[in-house]
Amino acid sequence: MIFSQTVIASTSNFIFLDTNIYLHYEDFDRIDWLRLLDVTAATIVIPPVTIRELNKQKDTSPKTRVKNRAASTLRKLFNWFEAGSTAVLSEGVDVLLEDRDPLIDFEQLQLSRQIQDDHLIASALMCQLERTGIVTIVTSDLGLTLVAKANRLRIKTKKLDDSYKLPFEPDHDQLRIKELEQELREIKLTQPTLLLTFEDGSQHKKVKLLPATKATEIDIASKIGVIKQRYPKRNIASDTPAHGATIPGAGFDLSRLAMGLDVIDRADITAYNDQLNDFYDSYAEYLKRKTNFDEINALAISLGIWIQNEGNAPADDIDIFMHFPDGFTLMGEDQFPSEPEPPRPPSKPKSVAEKLRSPFPFATIPDLSNLTRLRQGIGAPPNVTRPQIKRSKSYDVEVHVGRLKHNLRERFDDIYLIFPSAEAGKSFHIDYQILAANLPHAKTGTLHVIVECDTPTQS
Repeated sequence: MIFSQTVIASTSNFIFLDTNIYLHYEDFDRIDWLRLLDVTAATIVIPPVTIRELNKQKDTSPKTRVKNRAASTLRKLFNWFEAGSTAVLSEGVDVLLEDRDPLIDFEQLQLSRQIQDDHLIASALMCQLERTGIVTIVTSDLGLTLVAKANRLRIKTKKLDDSYKLPFEPDHDQLRIKELEQELREIKLTQPTLLLTFEDGSQHKKVKLLPATKATEIDIASKIGVIKQRYPKRNIASDTPAHGATIPGAGFDLSRLAMGLDVIDRADITAYNDQLNDFYDSYAEYLKRKTNFDEINALAISLGIWIQNEGNAPADDIDIFMHFPDGFTLMGEDQFPSEPEPPRPPSKPKSVAEKLRSPFPFATIPDLSNLTRLRQGIGAPPNVTRPQIKRSKSYDVEVHVGRLKHNLRERFDDIYLIFPSAEAGKSFHIDYQILAANLPHAKTGTLHVIVECDTPTQS
């Protein structure tokens, strides 16, 4: 490189290079511009827009290679022009640093000040107006619009041959990003994928509220009347057997003996009738409780929620947090009222003969139900805990799952919600968050419950 402070005057060919030439092609100071343009002398002009673009790529380009190329080009230009605005690149080729932005009318020439290529065209046009000679803009393979605008303004253009273009080399940062993305994909393939669903596997559930028909006192009295007809009281007089005939030649009256065996004790009949009175009262109370249960049950929704693992690895030590809105009463399966059982009618009183025919007339069969329940409660802790419901202005529910294998699912205990009335029923959603010991981040999602109400028609 030969430095000179003399003003270039002998040349008649001025070259403006598209910024991409500096970034993606061979170093511009190594290209044989005289042979390429078939001229004997030429001046490469560096306008202000080129310096700005190179600085921008140096500071903001996401590609390391482009940043480094822009920086090295700027250092080279700084060394050349540190002592002046002109330099000799090689025999017959000079370089000129143009420090002036063009003052031409961009709008009149249908150019935009916001487009960098238009600034390059404007600088070339200013050179063409001020100097005698041929002005040529050398473009890259991306400069189609630039070529069209330059040709419209009668500025010569030439596309630099692809043989000068640098071979593609993956950027180091891009390669690292691809490696990390691949590692992330592989990690995801070895992790569980957890979500909550309803029984059918979807995250939407449609339910319908049906208003219950509440039984009136008249309805209850009518049903009690039917029960009294089915289980009538015993009449002491009618339950006493008639005297039979005496068997001839017998030393005693066999008929009287048989009659004694068939007799029902008056005390047993009285006790039975008293038990029937209690049974009638208990049945009336049962009907009231059944009415209340039916009313609650009609306004209740049972949410069968499942946790599902769609990943390729088991999930361990899983905590599920669900948030329910307000507007209803939320309770667990163990808190929801059971349907009342009708009372059992008392056993009919037995005669002496019936008592004697019983295989265990005086034995009492022990109640083993408590032992059964005790045996059911012994064993390993459940894999899925019962939902823990916490009441605030709304509801927060927590469930813990010990382990869930991939491609399997587990069901929670039923969660019930009860609306105050059918008219108060409205759709809502449940936001949830899932944490697991072998998941780096929490999994979040939403379940949607669509509530439809059937209101009774007014007659």
